[in-house]
Amino acid sequence: MDLIGEFIESGYVEFGSIIPEDACQEMVRKVLATRQFDDSLFFSEAEFLQVNPDAFNKNPRPGCNILESLETELDAVESNPILIEFLERLLGPDYSIFRKKLVCGMPEANLPRWILERVEGMPSNNLAHFVKPVFTDITYFYGIDFHQDIVDWKGRKSDFVTVYVYLESVGPKDAPLFVVPESQILGANCFPHDLEPINASMTQWRYRADDGQTRDVRHKIMTGAAGHTACWHPLTLHGTEPDLSDHPRLSLRYLIERGQSNGVYGIDRANERVKGPLGTPRPREDLDERGLAIVRSNRLFQYSRATN
Repeated sequence: MDLIGEFIESGYVEFGSIIPEDACQEMVRKVLATRQFDDSLFFSEAEFLQVNPDAFNKNPRPGCNILESLETELDAVESNPILIEFLERLLGPDYSIFRKKLVCGMPEANLPRWILERVEGMPSNNLAHFVKPVFTDITYFYGIDFHQDIVDWKGRKSDFVTVYVYLESVGPKDAPLFVVPESQILGANCFPHDLEPINASMTQWRYRADDGQTRDVRHKIMTGAAGHTACWHPLTLHGTEPDLSDHPRLSLRYLIERGQSNGVYGIDRANERVKGPLGTPRPREDLDERGLAIVRSNRLFQYSRATN
């Protein structure tokens, strides 16, 4: 089975380390030169309580995105011939990148205790509203439960994919991605998702869709060397444990959409396999009107605590 066939079947493919290590190292070097990845990124608790920020407009955006200073280095990804050939077959020759950002898995050891106490066990620990405005050109996470990337796109159909690149070697303690092949088949569902572990090691799950369909699935832990690249469907479940290493996990995240070309491409064939909706008007229910978490339930956090 070729990579397109694997994507259609599993909703996810890995390419291995197709991005040159020297390009990854240069991006990491430039990023690390811009800040310390420690408590200096964050408001103090007193500042946070005084500012009382919401979570909106705190992530990378035009004019506040560190990748805007790394365009030369990003050519190693965006002009990669293996990736280009795959994306043209998957999305059409006129595919386009509509979002890209740097994602940092923040080490647990480097987070202020007061922040840890607030976020422990939450399903989506995007730390944006704790971060000083000057540093919001990067997205910082402390783990995130299984989710679909359609979660941020209310009402949008599954006409895009995610491409993810590790900029450094990622092992079991470095907040590797947990990906659930074939989970996309149950369609778009509301986050947090209904997954029940069905074995003692919590490697197999019974996934229940909003319409009552169920599917028994198994997660895969994606480790790899610098430049390791993967692509997944917007309905494929994935997430990360908290970063238990002593350094940040830096990665690139691209959202890339189907072009307008006529014809049937890989994403169209993948969508034909989906037995549920390709989009949803209710992609999440874990946040309040200020974008702050109100649900305390995280299966990957439970997995982390049970296995480490």
